[in-house]
Amino acid sequence: MIYYKKIYIYRESDLPNDGWFQSCFNCYTITSRTIKYKKIRTTYYLYDIAIYVCPYCKNLFKIEKNKEQKFINKCNYYIKHKLILV
Repeated sequence: MIYYKKIYIYRESDLPNDGWFQSCFNCYTITSRTIKYKKIRTTYYLYDIAIYVCPYCKNLFKIEKNKEQKFINKCNYYIKHKLILV
């Protein structure tokens, strides 16, 4: 049996961890907006990863593709090195 788990990625702030508002992973602005990033499947889990991104950064990534690529690299590094996926 495969278990489903949703993971939200955001920057640390003084906000409660289980609240709707968190810091944008790119610029630390407080936001409630998330983007679906990717799904990762392991032996027992299907992880659905969402990242908090403010509207300004989301529009910036549409305009400047090099900044979008840097953000993607930052997200992949965080997922690979900071998250413990079982």
